[in-house]
Amino acid sequence: IVALVFDDSIKHRRGKNVKGSSSHFDHTLRKHVMGQQVLEMGLVTPKGYASLDSQIYISDKNAQEGKLAFKDNRSAVAKDYQNAKEKNKNQMLRAMLKRAVKSSIKATHVIADSWFGNKENIKAILFHSLKGVLRMKRGNLQYLYKDNLYTATELFAIIKISMKKIKNTHYSTCSLTVQLNISDKKKKP
Repeated sequence: IVALVFDDSIKHRRGKNVKGSSSHFDHTLRKHVMGQQVLEMGLVTPKGYASLDSQIYISDKNAQEGKLAFKDNRSAVAKDYQNAKEKNKNQMLRAMLKRAVKSSIKATHVIADSWFGNKENIKAILFHSLKGVLRMKRGNLQYLYKDNLYTATELFAIIKISMKKIKNTHYSTCSLTVQLNISDKKKKP
């Protein structure tokens, strides 16, 4: 298996002169911090990991703008800065995925955490003939299971009884096959 892995991290930064920084919620600290959030795409093989692409993400909250304009807005730095301000992390993921496929990187899977588990990203992964391994959030997204629609929370309630304890750990597991309608229209298969 060769996989493209997407993850974001926050580099804490403070000060008036730190351009490209903004307020982000740090899940480790469970609070908002000032810094630069970076989305990274890497390639994982049985032999190791290599970083392929990264992009700074600037949120709308407390963004530290640069006071000087770029001399040439066509430069790579100016374009990256514009993308960091205008695109969200999901749009960045899809653009990175497209660049990787266009560069003939021979991946078979895409791995990402729950931030990236949404219909648009799943569609992009399937469009490029890749298999997605995405953690999904508990939300309003509905899955088809045994001819009925359920949210992740409802599915968990259904399978909780049949979960099996993993030896020598605090975890339990269960496998479940569901379907997800990734079209824009609810009634379309």
